[in-house]
Amino acid sequence: MPAILVVFVIALALVTCSSRADQALEPSQIDSTRRIILAGGALFSRSQRNKQIASPDSLQTQGPASVSDVSTLSINPRGWARSFVDRAKDQVWVSDFPGFDATGANDSSPAFTAAVASCPASGCTIRVPTVSAKIKMGATVILKPGITLEGAAQAPGYKAATVLQRVQSSGPIFLLPGTASLSPGASTGIRITGLALDGGNVNLPVVSAPEVNPGRGTWNVEIDHVSFYNARPGISAINAWDWWVHDNAFIACGSNPATATSLSASSCLYIGNSTQSNYAGANSNSWRITDNFIDTSIGRGIVSDSTLGKYPNNFMSIKGNHFGVRGYESIFGCLRDSSILGNLSEGSIAGYPIFDLKSGSGCGFNTIIGNHLAAPGAFAIVDNGASDLVASNSFNIKGSATAWIQLGASSGNVSVMNNKADDSPCCNTIPMVSDLGSLNTVMWNDGSDGMVINGHLPFKKFGQSYLIPTDLSHLRPKQSAVSQLPTCNASTQGHIRVVYDANAPTYNATVVGGGLVWTTVLCNSVNWTAH
Repeated sequence: MPAILVVFVIALALVTCSSRADQALEPSQIDSTRRIILAGGALFSRSQRNKQIASPDSLQTQGPASVSDVSTLSINPRGWARSFVDRAKDQVWVSDFPGFDATGANDSSPAFTAAVASCPASGCTIRVPTVSAKIKMGATVILKPGITLEGAAQAPGYKAATVLQRVQSSGPIFLLPGTASLSPGASTGIRITGLALDGGNVNLPVVSAPEVNPGRGTWNVEIDHVSFYNARPGISAINAWDWWVHDNAFIACGSNPATATSLSASSCLYIGNSTQSNYAGANSNSWRITDNFIDTSIGRGIVSDSTLGKYPNNFMSIKGNHFGVRGYESIFGCLRDSSILGNLSEGSIAGYPIFDLKSGSGCGFNTIIGNHLAAPGAFAIVDNGASDLVASNSFNIKGSATAWIQLGASSGNVSVMNNKADDSPCCNTIPMVSDLGSLNTVMWNDGSDGMVINGHLPFKKFGQSYLIPTDLSHLRPKQSAVSQLPTCNASTQGHIRVVYDANAPTYNATVVGGGLVWTTVLCNSVNWTAH
């Protein structure tokens, strides 16, 4: 290749001046494997089948305008040699295509569309360079199966360096294809990673995966290390299967549910079931939504909309997410056979619960375990499903809550176990459960109002029914100072407590604190009286 100039920077040490005669390599510079090593340790060549194969430290084309053919030149990035042509087949830079404007002055979506078109059917990686300006996206880019769209932020904690900003008034920035032409379970294999996507506060998704008749959505998608801004919503997918959404940030997303133009527009992440009701599996299925930061100060966090068709969204794993800044519901909608595990929420505004699990055909059989929820605007958890397990959740900062968990009128066979409220006076003076449903089981919770056994088991179930233990030998009313007794009114009438600082208590008279006497007290709907 005459136009290729091999530059050996360290090799200059072999010549001390331009007038010195050519010198032979000293024997010590050829090692036992017949590799030729220049002064300073730079590898010149290696021996293979009685031939010396050049292995230069740097390679330079001859001049910036070189058009030499390097298609047969091989490189070895992963342990096997591949030609430049082969490499170009599966990795392209969007900046190499006409229309890319790194200054942000003009629409760069034509370059993205051209890059997608250049990828073979087997797929490729489209790389987005790091630029300081926001890249304008004036038209929707339709991705296709096998594509990875990759920006600079690829590792946990890295901030996306390149921002793509929607400037068109309609359509998403990226549209993911449905799989109408593929059999159920077929893979589209699309990944978006390492970018920041600015939705421009338009009531349309930033990344959209609509359903394609006859009722197929987009399968096998991974979205990670992406920052969504001003998005209503950031992601919208209908009848979509096998998605993994992880390590993303949703900032200033969604909109006020009371004024939102749609359920989708109220959310940061919207998942819809199928509009088709004539076949099983017409829903979104098998999602993993993990380790995201979701800001709910403007709109809802995750919305599972099962109102579009017959079957609810199911097999969802919502785990380890941080719902930050008090706002609207962190999780809203109907789920089935799903798990909500180990999430953290900073709370919700007045009138809105943190988790609001709706009723509907098939909704239920979920596990809500190990979440830490603070400062609810109504309840920490509202569960209208069937046969759910609500266990080992922790609550603090009372907010506007009148109870931590509400089992709605549509709930049934829900088990509420081992949940705990903060021990401070703010949090353990309201009931753990408000039960409006039927056949629900409430047991082994701590911090709820009413009698407890061994300090943990609620004796009184707030709502329709009571949990009566078979063994009363360890019955012990909850203990506190007189000042820490909950308000005595119609809702606490009949509650029994033990106080340890009564001052000269008189039977059936209102108890007064400030003393040293232990006594049992009873709420008569007006006052706590000594007994």
